Amino acid sequence: MTLEEIAGAVHAALDKPDLALTRCILATRVLIEAASAFGFAARPEVVSVLAANRPAYDLIRQGVLPADWPPQAWSVGVVAGVPGRDRNGFDGHLVAVVDGFLVDCATGQFARPERGLDVADAPVVMPIPDGWYEHRAPLTVTCGYGEDWVSVLEYEKGRVPVEFRHAPDWKHRYRSYAGEAIRSLRRAL
Repeated sequence: MTLEEIAGAVHAALDKPDLALTRCILATRVLIEAASAFGFAARPEVVSVLAANRPAYDLIRQGVLPADWPPQAWSVGVVAGVPGRDRNGFDGHLVAVVDGFLVDCATGQFARPERGLDVADAPVVMPIPDGWYEHRAPLTVTCGYGEDWVSVLEYEKGRVPVEFRHAPDWKHRYRSYAGEAIRSLRRAL
């Protein structure tokens, strides 16, 4: 069983109309349970995330402030530990670290297709390079093909602790979804 297969099964188990793949705490908990069931060492990690379409990312790299962007440039994101506008939300983004890989099964919450911000309808599974925790350089994944990428996701280690373990998605709600993912993976063996 590969990590990509486990992440795919979790993604499928959470692809429900009432969830819309926007619940990072739930997705991470389900992934940790499913990965653990198949012998992977997994733990949660709070991160900051930038999601940008190509025009916005090019402007960000040039140091252009959002107030000076053209309408077709668009980005969204979350900075771990910095309260957002929605006070009922989680101040960060939760992913799993599994045997040296960052795994995000809730990328859908960053999609804004009407703004040209298209992220893959699939989990992100990417190796964490040595020094990522110390140097805090972002891990970057492009969405698209080769030079024709259309959007980017950048993950940076959270700088302050953010509590998530009391959330209902972490404590209770994950069980049925984790069971569904694990059963699906066992049938595929």
